[in-house]
Amino acid sequence: MNDELISVVVPVYNVEDYLGEALDSLINQTYKNIEVIIVDDGSTDSSGEIADTYAKGNPNFRVYHFPNQGVSEARNFGLKNSNGKYLFFLDPDDVIDEELFEIAISNMAKNNTDLFLMNFNYITEDGKIQRKNRDVSDRLNLISSSEQLMKEFVLDNVGSFIWQFVIRKSILINDGLFHEFENMKYYEDVVWVPKTIQLANKVSVSSRYLYNYRQRDGSSTDIATMQSIIDRQVGIQKTNELIMKDYPSLVEDLEKWNLVTSIHIYTLCTYLKKQNEESKVMLKNAKKNISKSKNFKHFKHLTFAYKVKYLFIISGLFSTIYTVSKVKRIILK
Repeated sequence: MNDELISVVVPVYNVEDYLGEALDSLINQTYKNIEVIIVDDGSTDSSGEIADTYAKGNPNFRVYHFPNQGVSEARNFGLKNSNGKYLFFLDPDDVIDEELFEIAISNMAKNNTDLFLMNFNYITEDGKIQRKNRDVSDRLNLISSSEQLMKEFVLDNVGSFIWQFVIRKSILINDGLFHEFENMKYYEDVVWVPKTIQLANKVSVSSRYLYNYRQRDGSSTDIATMQSIIDRQVGIQKTNELIMKDYPSLVEDLEKWNLVTSIHIYTLCTYLKKQNEESKVMLKNAKKNISKSKNFKHFKHLTFAYKVKYLFIISGLFSTIYTVSKVKRIILK
C-alpha cells in the first residue's frame, strides 16, 4: 500500500467544545503516515491547551501558538511548514471519516491525480447528520480533468470548500513560491479553490461521504458583517476575472454562479444587525443583478433553498419574511 506522508493543517480559534472530536478523527484514521500541524491562532478559550495535550500523546502532532492573525495566515503557516507529499486542511470543528486518507491517497497514487474530491454531510452542533451535499460524482467522471471540475464549480455544483479536497502538494509550489491564501478574514476559500483547481491536471472524484461539516451559530461562515460582505465581493470579483481570462468557454456558465453569489450577498446584507449607506447600496445592486431577466433561465438549476430566496427577493418579501422568522425564533427561545 502507498505510505507517502500526508500533512493535515488544522487552524484553531476558540473551538474548545469541538476540537477534541476533530483531532480524534485524525487519530482514528486507518491510514497512519500522517503529520498533524495545529496552528492555534490566538485562542482565548482552552483550545490551545487541548491541542497541547493531544500533541503530548501523539508524536506526529505539532502545535504552534500565535497571536490572532486570521485563518488565512494560520493555513499559510501550516502549508509552508508541512512535509507531506499530500496535503489536507481540516476545520477544527468538523470531523472526517476514518477511511478518508486511505481512500484518497490510494486513489490519487493509482491514477496519478492531483486532487481528490469527496462528498460531505452537513451535521448539527451535536454531530447528527442534517443532510448531504449534492453528489459530486453525479456530474463528474471518477477521473476528471481540471477543466471539467472548473465547469462544475462555475455551475455551483461543486462548492468552494477547501476541505472537500485532498491535494498533491507539489501543484501548490512554483519556483519555491507557495500558492498561498489571501489575507482575508472571510471567504478566503472562494479565491483559493478555483486557482487550486486550475493548477491541477487530473482529479479523482469519489461518491463517498467522507467529511462532516458542522453547522453552528457563531462560526465565521454564520456571521454577517460588513467585512464578511466585502470579502465575499472580493472573492466574486477575483473568480470572475480568472474565468473570463483563462476559461472563456465558461463565461456563459458564469451567469449562474453570479446569480447564486448575488443571492448570497443580498442575504448577508439583510442579516446585518445594523444597515448603513454602503450596505443599502450593496443590497440594491444585488437585487438588481438577481432581477435581470436572463437569470430566470437558471432558476430551475438552483437548489431548493436558493429557489425560495430568489422568489422572495424578486417579490420584495425577503426582508419581511426574515424579520418575521427572526421574531418567531426569539419568542420560541
